[in-house]
Amino acid sequence: MPKVTRVGKFRAVAKAAAAVSAASSVPETDDASSSDVKAPLSRGQRKRLAKREQYLKRERMVMSSLKLQRLEEQKGKLDGLDAIRDSLPEFHTECDANTEPKTKSFTTCSSNKSKKSLAHTEISHMGLVLDHPAFQENPFSAITQHLRNSLASDAEKMNEESLNQTEEDRREMLRRREERKERLRGAKFSKSQGRKKKNSSTLRPRR
Repeated sequence: MPKVTRVGKFRAVAKAAAAVSAASSVPETDDASSSDVKAPLSRGQRKRLAKREQYLKRERMVMSSLKLQRLEEQKGKLDGLDAIRDSLPEFHTECDANTEPKTKSFTTCSSNKSKKSLAHTEISHMGLVLDHPAFQENPFSAITQHLRNSLASDAEKMNEESLNQTEEDRREMLRRREERKERLRGAKFSKSQGRKKKNSSTLRPRR
């Protein structure tokens, strides 16, 4: 049996590798050519594709209309808030014209616990406001009416306090006036008594 040399081994391996590469290259070209050529769509597939495109088009139109509606609602709310902000100085000037409060009360939170309590109260109050039917129907009208009622009650309260203070000042002024009159009467009486004593001493006969 003849011995197999290294050269023969190398040639046999090279032939086998060439055969494998040639066999594998043929189906790849077939697959590439088949993938490049698209199969024609059937009538049902074309109908389904057209329906899907119409559905997507309608969906885009609905989403765009909803987006525009949402933007209009937000714009209306912002316009309402601007109108409220513009109307606030008028209410303040009316209140200042009626009465001038002596002191202003400010709510201060000295601890984290009080801050959390205040935040919880405000959040719950805001939730009640948002759930109110009048606010859901017309937020601008509800907020405007609330501000009018609140400012009107505050103005009435401050007006009442001002009237009470004016009455107290008037009574105090009358009391001081009466005290001054009493002091003047006392001074006049003491002066007249002194004159009488002086006259009596001068009219007394000498011994």
